[in-house]
Formats: sequence, structure tokens, C-alpha cells
Amino acid sequence: MEFLAFGFIPLILFPLIVVIGFRRAFVARKSKEIIEELHKLRAMDVQLVRGWGGESGISQAVASYYSLSGLLVPASLLAFFYAVGFLLLYMCLLLIFCNCTLWDSCRALLLAARPCLMAFVGVYLFNMGTTVRRLYLNDLSEHVFWSSINRLLLSLGLAVVISTAYNLGRNPDKEIQQYFYFVFFAIGFLANVFLGWVMEVALRVTKIGKPKVSELPLQMVEGINIWREFRLEEEGIEGVQNLATADVIDLAVKTHFNIRTLIDWIDQAILLDRLGVKARLLADKAFIKGAIDLAWKSPLSTGSTTTAGLVAQVLEADPQLTANLMDNLYEDAQVQTIWTLWQTKREISAAE
Repeated sequence: MEFLAFGFIPLILFPLIVVIGFRRAFVARKSKEIIEELHKLRAMDVQLVRGWGGESGISQAVASYYSLSGLLVPASLLAFFYAVGFLLLYMCLLLIFCNCTLWDSCRALLLAARPCLMAFVGVYLFNMGTTVRRLYLNDLSEHVFWSSINRLLLSLGLAVVISTAYNLGRNPDKEIQQYFYFVFFAIGFLANVFLGWVMEVALRVTKIGKPKVSELPLQMVEGINIWREFRLEEEGIEGVQNLATADVIDLAVKTHFNIRTLIDWIDQAILLDRLGVKARLLADKAFIKGAIDLAWKSPLSTGSTTTAGLVAQVLEADPQLTANLMDNLYEDAQVQTIWTLWQTKREISAAE
């Protein structure tokens, strides 16, 4: 069984291997992609980009955000937890296949820990898959490792509670013996979903911390699904209002979403933040998807209130208030910023 112990070593060190072995190439590739995209958008002279220090400033921001010291701390901690888990797993395998343990006093503990070790295997595979995916997406931030630690501890905690409550460790019920290992294996994939469900039920029952005004969810923005919502929440973008005021370059540095996609999302979020669910009426009936569309057709931009009147009819709102809203969007600094980037959206050929 010694060869198995040596085989566990690279699995334990996997987070550190990813950070030390791939970080430099990842940072260079990330910087290159952002700068190339800004060049395609003809946006290097835009005030927002100049405020970031141009190419050198953006490259420094990427290197700083994905710094080796910042990644090594959570990666090392995760590797330590993996080492403990694989040590217990190795001892359990010794007990099962060789009927021996490194310490005989641990025999009872290992028998009881089998469901939890199955949960450990499941969450390890889930974490590994997430890390690899984020690596090839140029999105390997420290959140990946902190989230992995959180998922690992949560999964093992749930496994311990369930195993202890139903005595599934040493003497599993015969009716569930044939599939209870699979149930514990799946905990690693469903732990966060389960925790979210428990918190939602608890808040609904106790009404603790229930907000007076519900915040618009990110999934109201076209193009944002549940996985993209989770990714944005990692960077503190927890609702439409946060997205509406976000810095495009900052999100491009911290996530794998391209700048054009982020501009579109922020454009929609600004309109949703101003109009709420009524923004969907404009998209469905007037083909106005974002704040740029309204600002472009505002009285200040066109010198006419015709479009404002039509928009007011769709929204069933006062025409003067609607015109004021459109003018406010036209003068809004965030709208002006993304409008400038949007106007430079035309791609250039390699020959240019």
C-alpha cells in the first residue's frame, strides 16, 4: 500500500502545484487578453483606461490581484486540510484491505468515519474540477481556494451530522446500506445548495433580517445565469445596484468575463436600478434594453421629447418625469463612461 501513499502526495499538493506552476503564465495571458480587447475597442485613450494607468497600470493590477503571496495562503491551508483527509483515507484503506491500521486505537474511529471520508472524496473531486475550470478560463483568484476550503468544511460538517444522527458509520441500516455511500459522496456537490436552502427556510420562518425593500437579483440582467451570479457575488456584486455602479476594468481584471459583455450587463443594470421591473416592459415593447438606449434618445441628446412621450406610454408614467429620467441618464457619469466604451466597440483588423 506504500505506492498508494506516494500517489496521494500530488493530490494533496494539487492547489500549490496549480499556484506555483501556472500563476506566471496565467497572469501574462490575462493581462494580454484585457489589453488586446481594449485595443480592439479603441479604448486606450478613454478616461477610464487612462485612470488605470493604461497598459502598464492594468498589467500591474492583474499581477497584484493574482499575486503569489495572496494565492499561496489559501492554497497552503487547503493543502493542509487535504493532507489530513488523505491521511485518514489511507488509514481507512489499510483497515479495509489489510485489516490493519497505523494505530490500532483508531480502528473504531475509522469505521465510523467511512461516510465522512466518502464525502471528502466527493468534495475533493468537485474542488479539483472547479480549480481546473477556473484555470483555463483565466480566472484563478484566491476566492477559488477559500471557496474550496469553505465547501470542504461544510461538506464534512454535514456528513458528520448526518452520519451521527442515523448511526451510519459502523452499523448502517441494511435498507440503505447499498447506496448510502453515494449519498455522502454527493454531499460535496450539493453542500452549498443545502446550506442556502436551510438559511432561506430559517429566514422565512423567523423573519430575521428580512429587508424592507427587496434587492433586484442579478439574474434579471439578460445573460447572467446562476453560475455567473455566483461568480459576480465573489467580487462583491450581490445585486443589480452593485453591478450598475461597478468599474468595468476592475471586473475585467477580477473575472473572466470580457469587457464587451460587462459593458452590456452594466448598461442593463443601470436601467433596472432606475426603473425596477418596469425595465422589462421597455425591452419587450420598445426594444430599449439598457440605459444607453434611453440616454441616446433623451431630450438633451436629440432636442425632442417625442421618444420620451412614447417611453412614458409604455411605462404608464408621467411624460415630464420620464423626460427628466432620460436626461439624468444622459448626464450620468457611469452611463457616459460605458457609452464611450460602447461607441468604440467597432473591431479593427490585424492589418490596422
